Amino acid sequence: MGKRPAPSLKGTDGGTIIRPSQGAMQYGDTDDFGPTYCTAFVQDEECRILVDTGSSVTIMSERFFNKIREKVKDRIQQTTQVPYKIQGVTGHMNRPIAEVQHIPLRFDKRSGIWNLNAGI
Repeated sequence: MGKRPAPSLKGTDGGTIIRPSQGAMQYGDTDDFGPTYCTAFVQDEECRILVDTGSSVTIMSERFFNKIREKVKDRIQQTTQVPYKIQGVTGHMNRPIAEVQHIPLRFDKRSGIWNLNAGI
């Protein structure tokens, strides 16, 4: 009688292989258990986008908006009269400092433009 082989330390999640979603494979990167990101461009400025299909709003950081502001100023509409608040992951409610419409977003440099609306 020989020794029984030691069990593998690598889990298989009950035998099920976990694959990234089609969208993650096509547009971005992900890990098996973490959030899905994709790369996009606003007037040739590269940005990394967190994809949250459960969110009811789209937000952009003030830092990134300040980076692209001059490049998009002739294409966008901006208001500081934002009528809603956003609840963050900690539960705090915050009103965006502005809302911007028609931000020219591309998922690669050859694709068409999506006119994104976002809170800043």
